[in-house]
Amino acid sequence: MPVRVELRQICKSFGTLKANKDVDLIFEGGHIYGLLGENGAGKTTLMKILSGFVSPDKGEILIDHRSVRLPSPAHALKWGIGMLQQDPIDFPPFTVLENFMLGREQSWRIHSQKDEVRLKSLAENYHFQFDPQAPLGALSIGERQQLEILGLVASKVRVFILDEPTTGISFSQKASLFSNLRRLAGQGCIIILVSHKLEDIQELCDHAFVLRQGELAGQEKAPLESGRLLTLMFGRLPLPSSPPPKSPSTPPVMELAEWCIEEHPICITPLSLTVHQGEIIGLAGTAGSGRHFFLQGCAGLRKIKGGRIRINGNDMTGRGYLKFRASRVGFVPADRLGSALVRGLTLTEHLLLTREDHPFLVRWAKAKGETASRLAAFHVIGTPDTKVETLSGGNQQRTLMALLPDSLSLLLLEHPTRGLDLDSSQWLWERLRERCARGTAILFISNDLQEIMDRSDALLVFSGGRVSPLLKKSEMTAQRLAEMIGGKGL
Repeated sequence: MPVRVELRQICKSFGTLKANKDVDLIFEGGHIYGLLGENGAGKTTLMKILSGFVSPDKGEILIDHRSVRLPSPAHALKWGIGMLQQDPIDFPPFTVLENFMLGREQSWRIHSQKDEVRLKSLAENYHFQFDPQAPLGALSIGERQQLEILGLVASKVRVFILDEPTTGISFSQKASLFSNLRRLAGQGCIIILVSHKLEDIQELCDHAFVLRQGELAGQEKAPLESGRLLTLMFGRLPLPSSPPPKSPSTPPVMELAEWCIEEHPICITPLSLTVHQGEIIGLAGTAGSGRHFFLQGCAGLRKIKGGRIRINGNDMTGRGYLKFRASRVGFVPADRLGSALVRGLTLTEHLLLTREDHPFLVRWAKAKGETASRLAAFHVIGTPDTKVETLSGGNQQRTLMALLPDSLSLLLLEHPTRGLDLDSSQWLWERLRERCARGTAILFISNDLQEIMDRSDALLVFSGGRVSPLLKKSEMTAQRLAEMIGGKGL
């Protein structure tokens, strides 16, 4: 019998911030629902309440017409509710198999062979590929996401909540994910897709709920029309993005000469490249194509195999990340809570950690004032005392941008608009263009071909470690870019 979930009058506040206000929703088994809203609309908070990560201040949850309490994720799992969050909740030092075994009921004896057989069977059934003994840290974000889905299936979950699942994964992984979600819905499960990407909601979902400022703004059934959804999200249609201006001839910021990097299983072919002040270069490719290692190498986070790298005319070959930071190179990774922000620390404490001067005594009042100013400038919904892990994904992304030094020569970004709605993405790129006008060069990774085409002055395409020469945007079409990502004509 298909499952039924009902949320009644759900309310949740964090201090003076009202994340959810009297939200009523009904989900029926066999359907795929989209949950839309701009950053800070309360989408993630509402789903964390349903999955037991957050307790509501008021309201009721009913499963199959029965009122239930979900004080923890373990209780939610017992009722068949599981959530796949934006940042995977796993343990990279452990193996794939060990992560698969974690969180499910076990007897006092560990049956690793039995679980390995189960993992392999589920992976084959859902067309995923894993080495059970490989360290989890060797997997891409998309592969770690696939493993979490198998864990939820093994736990007999009937309600699958996925928070921004297509950000940071490859096109083939997205196609596989959507196919498996349709399959699960066909088995009577409820699928809830939390996303700001209209194209994903329109492609996959047959219902859409829209939140605005913590309240239910409206709901729609397929076919889901873009204008209607955007009006519900923002109360108006967002302004269209304007094409980026062409960068003038400017001095070089980064120069690569026969530069190459080797990181198992990818070996990036030798590359010579000059990046100029004010230039924006998009890095296109799939997960595992090598662009992630390339960007980390440009930040001093990976050892190069050969060649030279110069920043502002200074030879940085063999230097580490701290030396690159001192040379005004900024890096924003995709894994926000795993590689960039520190759970348990406040926004003020994060600001203090990023400062170049570290006085013996901290002037907390001044630090909180500076933090409040930065939060306001970057429209972060939070206070100087807010713990970073309590922020929504979009507000975490804004926080990372707010923590960057004002003066940078080179800014390296992995999925800069991850978790941001359309208005927020437009606003962010306006801020990045302001940096470019002051001389900052930007290299960025995105899986959104439209973003790559719209925002870049030039492109590099990665496929299996091979790298294209620097391509002018005027030379590219979306079709040609997609073909090159697949290796054709590279």
